[in-house]
Amino acid sequence: MKRVVSTAFPANMPDPTRDAALFLTALLHGVGRARRGESLSAGDIIRGDAVQALMRAVRARSHADLSVLDRLDGLRRVEFALPELAAQVAEAIAQEPEWAARALLDIADRHLGIGDGGLSPAGRAAITRRLGWATPA
Repeated sequence: MKRVVSTAFPANMPDPTRDAALFLTALLHGVGRARRGESLSAGDIIRGDAVQALMRAVRARSHADLSVLDRLDGLRRVEFALPELAAQVAEAIAQEPEWAARALLDIADRHLGIGDGGLSPAGRAAITRRLGWATPA
């Protein structure tokens, strides 16, 4: 068990570029489902896949002490390592799926930024254009 606990679970290994792209893809996928009336599936994608990808991307860029995080479950103990982010995400995902997705995108903008290792400017623009969301000024 000591060996298992001390080894990071591969799905929790961050790759900021991949994770930012997966985050945007999950938002598009989830909002598409929500707009077709598939609320449960939409919520699962947005609150699950998008949040996991966002948290991996943020962890990869964070300068906080992340040693408290669980190596098997990337969301365990995040409230202790990144309390402000955890509170923002919890508030966002308490909303209806599309509103949750929009709030998560705002969170990603603040915590990852756009460009230079954050969200792809072209990818972000494509998502907001496709979904009819206003883009930041």
